Amino acid sequence: MMKALAAGVPGQAEWIDIEEPALGPGEVLLRPLVCGICTTDVKLVRAGYAGGPRYALGHELVGEVVAVGEGTRWRVGDRVAAAPYLPCGACFYCLHGQPTLCPHLFENSLVPGGLAE
Repeated sequence: MMKALAAGVPGQAEWIDIEEPALGPGEVLLRPLVCGICTTDVKLVRAGYAGGPRYALGHELVGEVVAVGEGTRWRVGDRVAAAPYLPCGACFYCLHGQPTLCPHLFENSLVPGGLAE
C-alpha cells in the first residue's frame, strides 16, 4: 500500500491508502520529487470525492524511476518530467502540430498522480 493525497469531502483533501500500481509493458513507476498543484487539482478538491476509484491528485511532476515494465527504454534511477496527458501522434491534429487538440489526449493519464508515495 502507498499513501496518496485525494479529494475528500467538498473543500478538503485527505490522505488515503491505495494499492501500489502493477506495471504493464512500457510503463514506469516514479517516486515523486516535486509536484505542482494546479487549477485542476483545486477544482477536484473543491468539488469533493464523487465516487468511483480513488486516486492521487497531481499531474505536474518530476520524479525518479523506481521500477520499469517490460519493453521500456527508461532505467531505474532516471529522473523524468512526466507528461500528464499523451496525444496519439497519428490524428489530424497531431500530424499538423496541434497535439493539444488530439481527440485521444485524455485516454492516457497519470494514475495515481504525483501526490503519492
